[in-house]
Amino acid sequence: MKMFETKVTMDNVKINLIKPMTNSPFAVKEDEDMQKLRESISQFGLLSPIVIRQLPDTNEYEIVCGNRRLQILNELGYETVPVLINNLSDDEALPLFRSD
Repeated sequence: MKMFETKVTMDNVKINLIKPMTNSPFAVKEDEDMQKLRESISQFGLLSPIVIRQLPDTNEYEIVCGNRRLQILNELGYETVPVLINNLSDDEALPLFRSD
């Protein structure tokens, strides 16, 4: 299996600079798993960074993986979030988006 050949950077980014994936067919649903994740993040903080990619010609980003975590962090009043910034193509990003 070929791994992505892109540069990955770890950083903290303001939540308001992270936008939903364009034309995403998926939505975050409120269920028991979401509530358990909310409780975990409330108690322990975020344990794994969110994956994002830079939007062209802007200082904004598009979320690739971590939609539920990002929504919870926003609800809990976080202003920044730990992220992995990865320059993924659409073809590379979609499988990661679906796995979240």
